[in-house]
Amino acid sequence: MILEDIYSYLVNDANLQTLLNGDEDNPKIYPNYAKASEMEPFVIYRSLNPGTSREGVLEDEIINFEIIASDYEKLIDISLRLGELLDKVKEDDIPSANYRIFYGEKTGGSDFSDALRRHVRMLNFAFKFKNKE
Repeated sequence: MILEDIYSYLVNDANLQTLLNGDEDNPKIYPNYAKASEMEPFVIYRSLNPGTSREGVLEDEIINFEIIASDYEKLIDISLRLGELLDKVKEDDIPSANYRIFYGEKTGGSDFSDALRRHVRMLNFAFKFKNKE
C-alpha cells in the first residue's frame, strides 16, 4: 500500500542516509530481510497488516522497522531519526502520488540482540491513509 511512499521518504532523507552510511546504490533500508553479508548499520522494514482496514473509512498500515547496528549509540541515533521522520506525521508530511497519508504515530518497540550479538531495536508505527480520488 503506502510502503513504497514511506521507503522513498526515508531513502531521500540525507540525515538518515548519513547515519546508515547509505548511498544512492545502497540506501541500507530493506524489505523483510538484509543479505547475510550486509554491513551494519541497516534497517529492515515489514508491513504487519498489508491491505487491511479496521474502520472502513481510512485504511491502516502498521509497519515494523528493525534497526541493526554493532554500535549502540549509532542504533539510538538512527531510531531517533526514524522517530523524527515518522512519529506524529500529519497530512501531506509524506509525499504520495496515490494516497493521502493523514496520520502516523509510533506505537511501540523493543530492544534485543541478535544471534551475531548486534544491537537490534524494533520500532512500530501505525499509519492511516486513503486512496486519492
